[in-house]
Amino acid sequence: LTGGDRLRTAPSALPYRVFNHYGPTEASVVATFGEVLPGEAGPPLIGRPIHNLAAHVLDDHGRPVPAGAIGELHIGGIGLARGYVGNPPGARSRFVSGGLRGARLFRSGDLVQRLHTGALRFVGRRDSQIKVRGIRIEPAEIEAVLTRHPAVEAALVTQLADGRLAALIVPRGAEAPPDAAALRAHARAHLPAAMVPAAWCHASALPLTDRGKRDPAAAAARFCTATVIQPSGPPPTHAEAALTALWQRLLAGTAPGRHDNFFDVGGHSLLLVRLQAGIAETFGCELPLVELFDSPTIALQARAIYARRTAPATTGNRGEAA
Repeated sequence: LTGGDRLRTAPSALPYRVFNHYGPTEASVVATFGEVLPGEAGPPLIGRPIHNLAAHVLDDHGRPVPAGAIGELHIGGIGLARGYVGNPPGARSRFVSGGLRGARLFRSGDLVQRLHTGALRFVGRRDSQIKVRGIRIEPAEIEAVLTRHPAVEAALVTQLADGRLAALIVPRGAEAPPDAAALRAHARAHLPAAMVPAAWCHASALPLTDRGKRDPAAAAARFCTATVIQPSGPPPTHAEAALTALWQRLLAGTAPGRHDNFFDVGGHSLLLVRLQAGIAETFGCELPLVELFDSPTIALQARAIYARRTAPATTGNRGEAA
């Protein structure tokens, strides 16, 4: 892809043509190809299948997905291997029969998107999926959205030990790194709420393994020291100080600012119930969940607690019967 990046920034008139080839060993190495064009945005497409091979994008039930949707790439045709030597169970799990029109297909494990033009775009691996509060999430989908931000060159989405989604961002060129609020707004405009990262970090380059592949574990380690979301300043009141400590316990050490939204820094409905219990224990007053939803920052919650504790007690005055 690095070569593709250089090509896309080259002059439009080139003395040669460049094709991006894709394919696993089980399909005789090359299964699809697509031409890399100067000025084309995003990673090079993997294109269309070569002659005598077929590429099917199927869902979890083996059904074709519509154009624009993401599914697992199944490869068919005469180029398929017969199986794995000495590993019949492995062959049975990856080489499936009786699939589309009874064809013998190889389950690649790669997630792709079939564009309306018919070309294929590689999205990521099935085995890289993560689960956030019971929802399966493909990090590559989030990364693809983040890299469409004009100030983002590359992105790596990972999951922290506490279950939160986190995004490591490489700024584009000499531009100033975008702040967490701008990145979060961009993600929210294109992704469901469950897929918007809660933590953000800047880096000069993505961490790679010894084999040159992206390293999500190394990316997660960076969030210990360099998160984009920084405290908005020292809490000006004792109530906000106590709330900050309570938030930090619930959010596994995240240092929230007094105007940070609880749900933007990793909070969710289950943690909100625990926050409600913590407020009752710490301040001796109970805030209804609906009020906590409407007051999602430390500053607003401190104000709500103050209003509850200073409100005059109401007593019912019964009128005497005439």
